[in-house]
Amino acid sequence: MITIICYLVKTDFNCELRYSIDNGNIIENKKSIFDVDVTIENPKIIEYINRKKLAAKIISKADSPFNVYFRNRAAKKPEWVSFWQVNNEITVRTADSIAIVQAGTRQYLICHGHSSHLINPYSVEYDFGLKTALNVIDKGGVRSTDLFTPADTDIRTRKQSSVDINIEDYGINVLNTILKNITGRVKKEYMNLFESVNGADSIKFNYTGSSEELLRKIEDLFQLYNLDTYKEAFGFIDNFTPVKDPTKIDEFKKAIMQALNERDSELILSIPNALNFDGIFDFRFRSLGESHRKVFTHLDISETLFSILDETGKTFADEEELRTVRIELVDHDNYENILTHYPLYNCIYWEKTKERKHSF
Repeated sequence: MITIICYLVKTDFNCELRYSIDNGNIIENKKSIFDVDVTIENPKIIEYINRKKLAAKIISKADSPFNVYFRNRAAKKPEWVSFWQVNNEITVRTADSIAIVQAGTRQYLICHGHSSHLINPYSVEYDFGLKTALNVIDKGGVRSTDLFTPADTDIRTRKQSSVDINIEDYGINVLNTILKNITGRVKKEYMNLFESVNGADSIKFNYTGSSEELLRKIEDLFQLYNLDTYKEAFGFIDNFTPVKDPTKIDEFKKAIMQALNERDSELILSIPNALNFDGIFDFRFRSLGESHRKVFTHLDISETLFSILDETGKTFADEEELRTVRIELVDHDNYENILTHYPLYNCIYWEKTKERKHSF
């Protein structure tokens, strides 16, 4: 059995590497599915990334009939070895991978380990996992939900049950709550694909079978994503309507950058999801111009960000500059082990009322 974490790539992004060299010049592919600090082994490109005050994440192309990239980090001795004065040669290492697959007319990313932090977060459909999961989960088979209420900006609520229960039994206030993540048992007609799923920006499920058979199942996922059967039991997720007017979006973006540059106390930063990590984790920023990236053990992200901006004198001049900043969650015992990351954009909570319409 293998755990599948599947993302749907946006149609205007490509699965080529982020960087290439043409006639001695480095070409950056900003529509790549790989993030800004990811490259294959190439000294010139690594130096280019380091000049941006980023630590290059080196990936390798796997020897496989499939399009697979992996990152196999150096072996380390666990802390308990020296603590207990163990004389055996004991080391551990982590390996993450991304398989890029074509299924039907669309491209998908299949992640294993903690490889999601290698992905350009703007390159994937943000609602693919959640909407697909809601279309297939039996409303009486919900195991857990992650909820966000705009009025409680610092709180992410996870509600879990040890048995399958109905979505109504979770006591969700459908008028002011946003569903961010759901896990549950699927309806009988989808048992041939999987028994249970977890959905957020990706869809996650356990799989037994061949890689070739998986591709056929992935193609079925796209059809499930395009259904609207979720409206029968989970229609409340449509109570909040995304802003689509380009003029208004530009207006909001400018206001957010102004709030950041002016250290507006009304602007709140927080981790956008409830977290699944069992151990202790810390965080750090990326692409803020620090000469040495500090790791922080608390989660007062707003205060920390403003402190770094004051220290470096950095301001955000345009959206492109803001889009490169990430918050990385790292293992408390091994800072090289990045558990996940989020664009700073996704961690911002900001409200605006104009013409009797409330936006956030």
